[in-house]
Amino acid sequence: MSSKYVLVINCGSSSVKFAVFEINSEHHIYHGLVDNINTDSCHLSFSHQNSIEGYHIPNATIEEALKKIIAIIKNDSAVKKGLTAIGHRVVHGGLHFKKATKIDQNNILKLKEISSLAPLHNPSNIAGIETCLTAFPKIKNIAVFDTAFHSSIPEIAATYAIDRDIATKYGIKKYGFHGISHNFISQKFTEITQNMKPNLISIHLGNGASICAIKAGESVDTSMGFTPLAGLVMGTRSGDIDPGIHQYLASKLNISLAEITDTLNKRSGLRALSRISHDMRKLEAAYVAGDKDAKLAIDIFCYSIAKYIASYMVPLQNCDGIIFTGGIGENSALIRFLVIQHLKFLSLNISEKDNNHNGACSNHIISQETSAIPVYVFKTNEELMIAKLAVNCKK
Repeated sequence: MSSKYVLVINCGSSSVKFAVFEINSEHHIYHGLVDNINTDSCHLSFSHQNSIEGYHIPNATIEEALKKIIAIIKNDSAVKKGLTAIGHRVVHGGLHFKKATKIDQNNILKLKEISSLAPLHNPSNIAGIETCLTAFPKIKNIAVFDTAFHSSIPEIAATYAIDRDIATKYGIKKYGFHGISHNFISQKFTEITQNMKPNLISIHLGNGASICAIKAGESVDTSMGFTPLAGLVMGTRSGDIDPGIHQYLASKLNISLAEITDTLNKRSGLRALSRISHDMRKLEAAYVAGDKDAKLAIDIFCYSIAKYIASYMVPLQNCDGIIFTGGIGENSALIRFLVIQHLKFLSLNISEKDNNHNGACSNHIISQETSAIPVYVFKTNEELMIAKLAVNCKK
C-alpha cells in the first residue's frame, strides 16, 4: 500500500513554513522555511529525510515562495501521488470559523471579510490558500484556525464590558490565539496520562506568549483577547495595559492611535523593559551577569505569568497539570523556576534536576512528588496538529 501524505503551510507576514507528514506514522518527510520574504536576502531552506538543502530566492513574494515549495513537492513523485490534504494555518477565524474548515471560493470570501481582524497575518494566510488551490485543484485545502480551540470559552470569560450592541455588530469579544498549540498540548497530556478530560493550564511562551485554562479538555479562558496584544508581557508586545494610555500618549506625543498600537506590538514588552533585546537567551545572560534592566524585564515577565496561572484556578477549581511549552517554555529552566517561585501558596515544588534537564524524563514532569499539582514541560508541535486536523476534516 502506498503512503498517504499531508502538506502543512504556515504563511506569515515575512516567512512561509512548510512540512509534509506521512499520515500513518505522523513523521515529517519534509520540513522547511522561506524567510525574509520581499527582501534581497530571502532564502529557502528545507530538510528531506537526512539531507538539508537551501538556496536564495531574492525578493520573492509569498506567492513566489509558495511556488518554489510546490515545485519541491511536485518533484517528489511519491508525495505528489499520495498527497491527500493541505492544511493551512489561519490566525483569525472571527465569529464564523469555529473549527477546521474545507476551503471553497465562498469560504475564501468570508476569510477576506474578516482580514481586518488580523491584518498582518490573515491576508498572507489567504494568499497561501489561493496559491495551493490553483496548484492542487483536486486536493482538499483545509483552514485550521488559531482561534478555533477557544470557541468553547463561555460568555462570562469572552465578553467585554462595553456596549453590547456595538460589540455584537463588530464581533468584539475574546477570541484567543495559540489555539493550535494549546490544543496539541491538551491532546498530548491525554496520550501520556490517559486522562480523557483533563483540567490543565497550558503556558505557551515564545516571542508571543499566552496561557490557556483547559477544563475537561476544552478551552475555558485564555490570556490573549480580541487581538494577540492582550495578556502576558511578551517579546515585543506590552500585554495587558490600561487602554487610557493610548489616548494619553496620543496627546503627549502627538502621534496617531495606529502608531501607538504599532509601538505596543513591536517596540514594547521585554525589548522595551530590558533595553537590550526581546531574545530571552540574551536577557538570561544579562540577568545572570547582574544587569538591572534585564532582571526587571524577566521578573515582570514571570510575575505576569504567575498571576494568570493563579487566576485560572477560578474557572478550573482543580488542576491536573501545569504545562510549559513554546520556545521559552520548553528551554528556559530559569523562567520556569522563577514563575513557580511565585506560586508556593499552591504547594508547587520543582525538581531542580528535572527542571534543568527541561523535563527530558519519560513523563516530562519537572515537579517533585510532593507538588500539589504536577508541572510538565512538553514540546509543542503546531504543524503536526494542523496535519491531524486537516486529515480528519470532512467538510
